Amino acid sequence: MRRRNNRNKIEIFLIILNHLAENSPERKTNLAHAARLNYRDLQMFLDILEKQGMVQIDVNGEDKWISITEKGRSVCITLMIVLEELGTPNSKESFLSLI
Repeated sequence: MRRRNNRNKIEIFLIILNHLAENSPERKTNLAHAARLNYRDLQMFLDILEKQGMVQIDVNGEDKWISITEKGRSVCITLMIVLEELGTPNSKESFLSLI
């Protein structure tokens, strides 16, 4: 049986928010690596998260630093609680692999 490599958007949003909750502020390169996204795809997700007020992007010279906002932290916690309430046996990863 072939392992499914596609991730849905909710999973990617959660990975980005969770990483930023633990490592904020973060550079785009490090965030792209942590989320296993190419730079273009990461930018698409960051644009959405920034428009929704969940992340803040600060430019300092040539460096761009991404920080999670309180709204983003709240959404991340809420998504994690929902995953727990769904009764996943081992973690968010086991549930997300079913999606």
